[in-house]
Amino acid sequence: MAAPAQWSAAVLARRRSGPYTVLTVSAPRVAERCRPGHYVSLSVAGSDSAMLLRRQAWIATSSASGRDGGALELIVDEREPGGARLAATDVGRGVDAIGPLGRPFSLPREPVGVLLVATGVGAAPLIWLAAAVGARGCRSQFLFVGETEPFGLLEARRVSASATVAEQGGAGAIAAHLSGDVAVVYSAGTPALERRIAAAVNATRPGLPHQSLVATPLVCAAGTCTACVVPVAGRDGVTRMVRACQDGPVFNADLVRWADWGSIPADCHGAATTGNPA
Repeated sequence: MAAPAQWSAAVLARRRSGPYTVLTVSAPRVAERCRPGHYVSLSVAGSDSAMLLRRQAWIATSSASGRDGGALELIVDEREPGGARLAATDVGRGVDAIGPLGRPFSLPREPVGVLLVATGVGAAPLIWLAAAVGARGCRSQFLFVGETEPFGLLEARRVSASATVAEQGGAGAIAAHLSGDVAVVYSAGTPALERRIAAAVNATRPGLPHQSLVATPLVCAAGTCTACVVPVAGRDGVTRMVRACQDGPVFNADLVRWADWGSIPADCHGAATTGNPA
């Protein structure tokens, strides 16, 4: 995990992409350390705001060059709490940022077939990832699922062999895309959607490597609020409650206890001391 920094990120440019806003912000000495799957935490609090918690913004691209010493493209969903406020930030203004945060995706060591499954703004880090695995000779397919308008459909088609928008649910489309040459699945979305994607992958290709990026929009960026805890089984077989903001946001999907999301499993390490009902 890259050591995060806190800085005032100057908004260098702002553009719309469907219902989303792309903010290009300065990131000197930070951009060079960012990888697909990393994110930044932005403050939306102000003298006229009651929003004390920070907001998660996915990094769509990172450039370590330029006169500003590095820049990031961040994706903001105006429909999310605090999103409209961030999206309205004027060019030239500064936004308090912390990043890069979290553990990014692991890339294949050799050329393989890759399936990328995303919904909404979760597509942003996967498009960047598709470009990265493509540089390693991987052939990638992109699949947009869910009911949210996809982000970056044209960009996804540019960096992958194909990009398809699935109909409702997407379970059938996921199964159809899991052909024999797919060696790894990458996905990104809300916990509810990631649970459905993991179930569809396991039903079609049990044991297929699957890295899941879990989006938790309210992030304190300090690992203290526990608003993003996830029940994850360790390699030792013991389930622990880990923090998506620091131990994720990318997880081995087979180790996440999706059915227990939002609760502390009775067999979780330390559950007996929490007062959690059995």
